[in-house]
Amino acid sequence: MTPAATDILQQTPDAPLKHRALVFGWGFGIAIGAKSLEAAVVRARPGGPALAATRTIRDFRSRPAAEWGAELSALLSEAGESGLAATVVLPREEVIVRVVNLPGVADKDTAAAIELQIDTLHPWGDEEIAWGWSRVSAAGVLVGLARKASLDTVETLFAEAGILLAAVTFSPSVIYSALRFWSAAPASLLSYTLDEKGRIEIYGESEGRGIYSAEFPAQTERAFAIARAELRLPPDFAATPLAPALPAPADEVSISAPVAYAAAVAGAAPRKSRIANLLPPERRAAHNRGQYILPIALGVLLVLGLLTVFVLFPALDN
Repeated sequence: MTPAATDILQQTPDAPLKHRALVFGWGFGIAIGAKSLEAAVVRARPGGPALAATRTIRDFRSRPAAEWGAELSALLSEAGESGLAATVVLPREEVIVRVVNLPGVADKDTAAAIELQIDTLHPWGDEEIAWGWSRVSAAGVLVGLARKASLDTVETLFAEAGILLAAVTFSPSVIYSALRFWSAAPASLLSYTLDEKGRIEIYGESEGRGIYSAEFPAQTERAFAIARAELRLPPDFAATPLAPALPAPADEVSISAPVAYAAAVAGAAPRKSRIANLLPPERRAAHNRGQYILPIALGVLLVLGLLTVFVLFPALDN
């Protein structure tokens, strides 16, 4: 009998300490839905995440942006981090997600390599496209593509709301990143979320396929069967909600908005996560730099300690 996905998750080992030590900061994640915005604020530390605050902004499309923007600003104030820029996740239906195989291509050349084949990755013809990428394996690159008009609309909307944007991205990118902050990712995973219209979004990983992401009109066994086939998983491999697969917050707080939570986790340590960002670099707002004071101070103390042990003490002995 194939083990359930939740059993596999419990067996995953912790990530090496040198990787977890880089996870330090605050993240502000927002997932855009058909009618609502899901928002989460996360404090990330080497020992794990803490869900500081969460909120659902309902009917945001029919309300003045300044009104719901004030609610989001109040959420940040509640968490004590009013200077955070948001990591915003576009609706899955607005993004085409591809895994592009680029063996032997270095990171500095990856964008140019994707640019050469960008027209083959989407069906929108000559329409202007926004896209971003992140590496998911030695040869594999996760690419997300959206209409530039959609990205422009999001930027304008959040500017009117008074919310700074650090990244505009898509759900598979933030989920992939969040799964790897504090533990090694499970060898196989089949998870799902449901949106306000009843559509199901499936995210999966396997040794045979890597990453799989797709959206279906409804939650049906056929959707799971297609996902299992794409991932080359056994027919009885369990599909689980996304929330239990993500890093558990401290104090056993429940995750009510898993995609927004994953975005907040990924945004808390952007240097480590390196999510696919559709925003051009010149339009990305920086996070509150105050969050880096402590890790920088700890780094300085560590360097001083190493100098004392390996330089000062031997010199005194001599």
